[in-house]
Amino acid sequence: LLRRPSSFSASMSATINGEETDIVSYALEIIDNNTEELIARDESQLIFLVNLNKQKNVVAETYVNNDDGHSLQAIEGYKSMASEPWFIGFQLHSDEMSPKNETAYKSLITETHNVNDGRTVLIDRMLIGEAYNNIKELSISRNEGNVLVGTDIKGVTYNDKILVETSTTFALNSEFLDCNYSFILTEDNLLGKQRNIYTGGYMGNFNGYENLDLMIDMTYNDVVRKTYTGATYSKDVLAGDTVKNVIKLDIPENILVPANLKMTMIITDNKTGEIINAARCALAYNGGIAPDITGIEENEAEGTISIENGCITYNGYSTVKVQVYTTLGEFVGSATGEGNVNITLPEQRGI
Repeated sequence: LLRRPSSFSASMSATINGEETDIVSYALEIIDNNTEELIARDESQLIFLVNLNKQKNVVAETYVNNDDGHSLQAIEGYKSMASEPWFIGFQLHSDEMSPKNETAYKSLITETHNVNDGRTVLIDRMLIGEAYNNIKELSISRNEGNVLVGTDIKGVTYNDKILVETSTTFALNSEFLDCNYSFILTEDNLLGKQRNIYTGGYMGNFNGYENLDLMIDMTYNDVVRKTYTGATYSKDVLAGDTVKNVIKLDIPENILVPANLKMTMIITDNKTGEIINAARCALAYNGGIAPDITGIEENEAEGTISIENGCITYNGYSTVKVQVYTTLGEFVGSATGEGNVNITLPEQRGI
């Protein structure tokens, strides 16, 4: 049996951040997993969903190889979506454009989701289809429906750091939304050579590539340069609450033109890995040294943390909660205790 929320008619409103907004209420239903028939409906346990008046952005991810001519399908698929303000694309490259140390992200895309070349696209880490023929259909399907989390981001690049400000508003109480955030840095206008399997028309005609040489000059956009670990949102978040963060991030050495950088904040469901929402901004370039972040109080636990044979151990005198994430910000596990806390890790890279 599966419990899940379904539409339930209700007329309500609330004031969120100084503006009146609608509230949609949901009832709990018990559904048979095999037949999908309704077994029971419980309208006494209503889930209230705040209408955030926010955009549901859609994230597309693909794997581009300069020597694989099929990558042209991903490149052209992204171009076809460029005019949609809610579309966010990532290209993980096989060469030095995407750093070799991004092994956790590469494993997520190529192994967990089996996106190994430019013919395939991953949408919101939930749907997989053809990078050119299906990208619009799949993206639109994810762009529709209620927005559970709305988020905004802006940022500035300094010579030593990237400073980003984020604002996230929740449509549900956090007991119904177990989610976390992470960041992906991309760079546009990177130049390279791309194999063209359509040259001469032997593989058919494709957007004029049949008239070009076997190796062609290509300008790549949305190239993944670095991923950053995030954190889980507080369990005390209520529907309509807005959480704001100011975060300082490192700049990778492989950046060519800081003015071509974009930062994306991704919010994922800890249970399913699904991308709930995302926000992207172009990073303004300031130069100089990044200012200190004020207003954040650090509270360090007294003790030591050791990692051995796939187990994280905390030894000390404080009561602590230890949370483990991959380098992509995906939640792995947690444990709470005093004096000694152990977490046994799964066989997973990039923790």
